[in-house]
Amino acid sequence: MGKHKDIKRKKEARKHNTRKKYGTDSYTSDGAGSSEWTDDENPENHYGDMADEGMHDPRTVDRLVEELNDPCGQAASAFFCLASLAMSAFVIYYAHGHNPAADGVDCGESNPLNISYYNWLLVFGISMALVFLLQLLMLVLGCCTESSRSGDVESSNMKSMSKPLVGREKKTLKAVRRIACASLLVMVVGSVLLGWLAYGAWVFAAPIDLFHNGTTFKPTQVNRHKFASVDCFQLHRLGFLLEIVGGTYVIGYIARLCCCGVGFSKVTKLLKPAVA
Repeated sequence: MGKHKDIKRKKEARKHNTRKKYGTDSYTSDGAGSSEWTDDENPENHYGDMADEGMHDPRTVDRLVEELNDPCGQAASAFFCLASLAMSAFVIYYAHGHNPAADGVDCGESNPLNISYYNWLLVFGISMALVFLLQLLMLVLGCCTESSRSGDVESSNMKSMSKPLVGREKKTLKAVRRIACASLLVMVVGSVLLGWLAYGAWVFAAPIDLFHNGTTFKPTQVNRHKFASVDCFQLHRLGFLLEIVGGTYVIGYIARLCCCGVGFSKVTKLLKPAVA
């Protein structure tokens, strides 16, 4: 019971900023018996102290850094990063190469926002470029961030767990919070991109009123000869394929952020103290 009272007293002292009066890093009980304890002997106290300072479980921080520095994690991040860049560059290049407006042709698209095939593809390509930049930022920050501890946390002894390098630890936390912020932005942009893909299903499935006289036809390959130009058909075909490929890619990346490794929910918790 004496030891538990000592722990409670020290926590109260830290809460009220009276650490010098009630306890230090090496605290001794006034009571009789062997109730002496130090931070070295109680590594869990270290995690509690850091949580009080606004750093949620340091083990989450170290796990995230290890995941980002892992060769498999880096390879997966590099794959998604390069895929975003390739998709963005291809879509923008293809759209500009088949822009029907350059020849003064109206493809006759009909949708609530009056978005043409060209404009939809252009917005999609720019959005993928933004996703690429955020993914690249996460990849670079992950490669440049080192763990706040040397060696494996699970196999290290008690003293090394309870006595970290404070300066290095703060630097790691700062970098990890930047990664968490970039991850949050990627999730926001990815969610908006999914909405744009959902709207694209309307754009590329709606009947075409080419001459705006009420006569419509379905924009399918069977009616390809009815399109206003070859460029209109090419843009429609690319947009329809991107509905499948792009949607699968975005959903797969979001699923990776949420379900693999540390997980998106735990990563974003690191931002709470910074914005509180």
